Amino acid sequence: MTMMRVRKEIYASLEKIRSIQERVPNSVTFKIFFNAKRDELIQIFSKADPGLKNRAIDILGKLDPSNATNYDRIKG
Repeated sequence: MTMMRVRKEIYASLEKIRSIQERVPNSVTFKIFFNAKRDELIQIFSKADPGLKNRAIDILGKLDPSNATNYDRIKG
């Protein structure tokens, strides 16, 4: 599986997380997940194509608003 495909799969997973988070807002589980994976997600999406970068920044900012400025590092 190519990295481009992997990034798209991770993005699709983030969309699923978003739909769950809308039903269960302020879950500690999501806070723990994004605290643990924030830097890894930034690294993964910083090498994506510009369109996916922008979508990733948007969704990550919505999923983890307290760290939205950190996700701006994806732009490079």
